[in-house]
Amino acid sequence: MYSLAYITDCFSHHQMPVARALASYLYNECFYHIVMHELPNERKQMGWQDTAQNEPWLLRAYAGKKEQMAYTQWVNEADVVVTGYRDIELLRHRAKTGKLTFYMSERLWKPLIGKGRLIHPGYAQMTAQFHRICASPNMHYLAIGHYAATDMAFLRTFGDRIWRWGYFTALPEKQPVERFHKTVHILWAGRLLTWKRAHILLRAASRLKTNKIPFSLDIVGDGAIRNSLISLHRRLGLDETIRFLPSLPAPEIRNMMRASDIYVLTSNGTEGWGAVVNEAMSDGCLVIACQEAGAARVLINDGVNGLLFRQDDDRQLADLITHAITDSVWRYRLARAGQQTIKQVWNPQEAAHRLIYLASGLLGYSTMPDYIDGPCSRFS
Repeated sequence: MYSLAYITDCFSHHQMPVARALASYLYNECFYHIVMHELPNERKQMGWQDTAQNEPWLLRAYAGKKEQMAYTQWVNEADVVVTGYRDIELLRHRAKTGKLTFYMSERLWKPLIGKGRLIHPGYAQMTAQFHRICASPNMHYLAIGHYAATDMAFLRTFGDRIWRWGYFTALPEKQPVERFHKTVHILWAGRLLTWKRAHILLRAASRLKTNKIPFSLDIVGDGAIRNSLISLHRRLGLDETIRFLPSLPAPEIRNMMRASDIYVLTSNGTEGWGAVVNEAMSDGCLVIACQEAGAARVLINDGVNGLLFRQDDDRQLADLITHAITDSVWRYRLARAGQQTIKQVWNPQEAAHRLIYLASGLLGYSTMPDYIDGPCSRFS
């Protein structure tokens, strides 16, 4: 058995499930999940919590000198390092010594600046340095989202060493309830920021109301544009059909997902992934997502296990919601297919299993796996 270090910038409930799964497959002395920084206050205000207990394989590198030394030893000596923390010296050392290393990230060039970042001399210099280091054949890339893969492919840094990856939320402990609503319930949850594009859903809801399509909608979250969204929903005459709720703890959001029929993700390409898609699909919602969000084109096969719409196209979104409301059999079929996608493929246990076998194949310990889709399938 080989040793593996899984490194993240801070504690994340979107990363912990796959870390726990890796720990269950590897012996304790062969695995560490290393957290580099304490949870930022911004994340704490969003309801994030460090829920780790006394896991022997969890190392908080920021906790003290002893932990920092343990981190340095592990990243130097581990047979495999999987890191979402961009430590250039770590990457340089791993490349120089020929040790198998996976760098994982969301997309490099999020809107609005996009590739324009390359104009900045400092960013261009850092990118060139990263390219030189990661061109080494022992360096591989785990792309968190479709556009992470296409952005990295543009640099030609990793060649054919790009593998699909993502965030892997815990499977629900409770089975989704059967939906017997007289009125189809729609849910949106997240930070109320401009790039989350919640106003597109309000405009789509206005079209539904004009066409006398019955529905109810909860928008859950706080943020800079909350007041402007409330004003917009009043101007559109949606007072009776939409509730605005404050940010809620993650378990309460999951309960709301289990009680909802449709979940809508309106975020644009600034959404590197969008773990709510995993959660809503696993909880039995039909997910309708903007195709520009990171998770959308990875998790959703349009018209098979969910639905995709064009960015800012509230007319298309309204049409999709209308079809889902008026054809319950179709809605249930897509929702069940989405649930199976998470249960069978895009879940922490399957991702950890595939990562272990991919690393084993690259190390020459076993035959290389050839996953057609899902985690650790090759991007081409």
